[in-house]
Amino acid sequence: MEQIVIASVVPRTPAADELAAYGGFAVVDPRSLDDVMDLADRTSGHVLLVGERRHEVLVRRQAAALADRGNPVAWRTWPHGPGALVVLAYQAAHPRLHAATTVAYIDRLAATSWSGVWTPSVARLEDPAPSVGQHVRSWGPGAGFLVTLAGPRTGVLPVGDGDLGLTFGGACNVVCGAPERLPERARAQVLAATGAHDLEPVPAMAFDLTERVGSGKAVEIVATSTAAVDLPSPRGTCVSCGERLPSAFCPFCRTRPVASTEPQGATA
Repeated sequence: MEQIVIASVVPRTPAADELAAYGGFAVVDPRSLDDVMDLADRTSGHVLLVGERRHEVLVRRQAAALADRGNPVAWRTWPHGPGALVVLAYQAAHPRLHAATTVAYIDRLAATSWSGVWTPSVARLEDPAPSVGQHVRSWGPGAGFLVTLAGPRTGVLPVGDGDLGLTFGGACNVVCGAPERLPERARAQVLAATGAHDLEPVPAMAFDLTERVGSGKAVEIVATSTAAVDLPSPRGTCVSCGERLPSAFCPFCRTRPVASTEPQGATA
């Protein structure tokens, strides 16, 4: 079975590249066609690109460039931050599933994971949009804000106020790009919401979030469930790329499996 290449479409950093080499996935800068061409030179097989929703146009452009080189390509964009995309790609690369099953697997990981950001200010945050009161509060002293980028309840909460709305229903892992930079109240609020015992540091997800949330001091946090992911059994084979499909359509070729039929002639 040929291993699918999962590429996180996020800014290149030495720590992210190092984890990608170790974790069996790739990192492709959203604005670099050179990166995606280098990826095409390294594989002729199936590729899955995962990027931030705000970068959808760039992800689609890179997917088209890969397809032009002959690679069967699927792509996904989510509201998760760049650190979450690295974590999701790392987790999805480990089971070494069939290509289409890997897409279904990471879809479920993305849907059941929470990603957020601690930021000292929301003065330049646009998505999710803070309230007028939160904008005003950004100008005063305080412990900052917890911003939910992807989860059951997206939005902005001042640290120590409100409920993040997380319902993992079991154990979860919580990782952070730079937990030492989190105020203690923010750390306590995340741990209480997730039920985790501590935040695991993952330097590969420590990105400069100025463009995403408006503050270079912001720190990304990701929570993923440790429960087993139930995946559907293959229900057909793609007539174009031959991939075993657990869904109605091939995520790479956008075709539906066709049942084999015996040709029958007309009766006289």
